[in-house]
Amino acid sequence: MKYTQENLTRSQQEREVSARLRGAVDACIRACANEMWAQHNAANNALSARVKQLEGAKEGLDAHLNRVGYLQFVSHLFSTILTNSDALKTAVS
Repeated sequence: MKYTQENLTRSQQEREVSARLRGAVDACIRACANEMWAQHNAANNALSARVKQLEGAKEGLDAHLNRVGYLQFVSHLFSTILTNSDALKTAVS
């Protein structure tokens, strides 16, 4: 009878230790999962911010290229008018 009681007591203690260990492992896994999600979200936010920054830079460069292209067109137009101004004066008179 004493042997059976000792076995039951030891078994109960081992079950309690096992339950605490499972709880600790579960808490560790949850903490790791939460940290992974936090890192995932931080990386996504950083990437989104970088994409917006690059889109803004691209829009600025496109606008600048459009202005430069327009200015080159106007410059070419004026130079053409100046080179042909004598012919225009002759045609008008």
